[in-house]
Amino acid sequence: NYKHLKNAVNFFAGKGTEEFQKQFADKKLNYVFVSENGIDGLELANNLSKKGYKINWLIEGMQRWEWYMNNVETFKCIDYLVN
Repeated sequence: NYKHLKNAVNFFAGKGTEEFQKQFADKKLNYVFVSENGIDGLELANNLSKKGYKINWLIEGMQRWEWYMNNVETFKCIDYLVN
């Protein structure tokens, strides 16, 4: 089921960059954001990128994720799915 992503954690973008850094200190990981409010997710991703985090994708909502799943070979996202 594409709605279940490996190691997914719900983090409210409104908590901000500092709170994200406390909860997710490892900058070596590759992060994928699925945002319900694109601008909040974009601002958080931008701020974290400036601090050295690797933000691979910013996807707005599950409908957008479904579009990526239909194009799984192009976007190389099969590794993020749970069988």
